[in-house]
Amino acid sequence: QQPVFDLIMQRVPKTALLAVTSLSLALIVAIILGIAGARRPGSKIDRFAIAISTLGQSAPTFWVGLMLVLVFSVHFGWFPAVGYNGPKSLVLPAIAIALAVFPADLRVLRASMIETFQQEHIRTARAFGISDRRITWLYAFRNAALPLITVVRIDLGYLLGGTIVAEVVFNYPGVGQL
Repeated sequence: QQPVFDLIMQRVPKTALLAVTSLSLALIVAIILGIAGARRPGSKIDRFAIAISTLGQSAPTFWVGLMLVLVFSVHFGWFPAVGYNGPKSLVLPAIAIALAVFPADLRVLRASMIETFQQEHIRTARAFGISDRRITWLYAFRNAALPLITVVRIDLGYLLGGTIVAEVVFNYPGVGQL
């Protein structure tokens, strides 16, 4: 029993690294596109954010992973296709997982930001001449981030399954390979 546990514990740090990297990437993209889309609903950036979100939600992780390998490993040769040989080996699996995770984060943040921008305290801050950047980050994002935190907690559960699929596709030495 003990050798099996030791083997699992050797692989957990790599899986955790992949999950944290993927979640961080997903949050960065979701926050940037969600806020940009919410500031100007219906604009080109908003439509782009919704299109990328739809694509990310509809494409399975294994297919995205295979396409990333085909383009960035086989065609361009920028990243290793399989295994773990340092930080460059983390890029493609993290992107594949993040593309599946970020759509829910983006939609929730965008909707919450649009709703927050219509509230009285935001209009009052604008009337006082506070800059749009300060209003966005200091007042609106703080309130709109609460639903996002809830969705991120759900994302953590998804990451367990998503990392396993990506680990198999990229032959990444994590728990999924066991």
